[in-house]
Amino acid sequence: MKLRRFVSASPELRDAGWREKIDALALTSPIAVWRLWLDRPSAPGRHPFVGTTGMGLLDNISLYHLFEGESRRWAERTGGSVVELHGYGLPRGVDEATVRGELLDGLHRLYPELRGARVLRERFLMRQRSPLRAPPEALQPGFVAGLLRLLREAVVEQLGDEEHRWKTAFRFAELEMLGLF
Repeated sequence: MKLRRFVSASPELRDAGWREKIDALALTSPIAVWRLWLDRPSAPGRHPFVGTTGMGLLDNISLYHLFEGESRRWAERTGGSVVELHGYGLPRGVDEATVRGELLDGLHRLYPELRGARVLRERFLMRQRSPLRAPPEALQPGFVAGLLRLLREAVVEQLGDEEHRWKTAFRFAELEMLGLF
């Protein structure tokens, strides 16, 4: 988790107790997102988004060429489709080949016209890095304030030029005056 890495690389942040709370955050189960650029279109009349149940690891299918401009233009130029498959709450330790196989199987069961389509391009992401739940003290102002200060420092540090750093620091100061941290 990036937050843990950032905190461990920044020993000057807060006290040891606060740092231990960050380190103790449990992670959610892995997720997978797989975008496919296929050489054939989906059937006419398909909905752009379908949530699935009982399809193994597959949780939803999005037909990006039906609602997103760049994907639509690509599909019009090539005659293909842009499909994204999502799997949430994957079993810990599941391997990428199993996830890909189940996601693709679910796509072919719901969209048989895409069975046998050639994959022209793809992006596959499988990660486990989001906190499962915040500890009880996370809702206390001191904990939230610490996280927001950490965010402020990270954001301001990443900005390239002085003007953007000042504008961003000013916006954070406004939030602080409103009592948000």
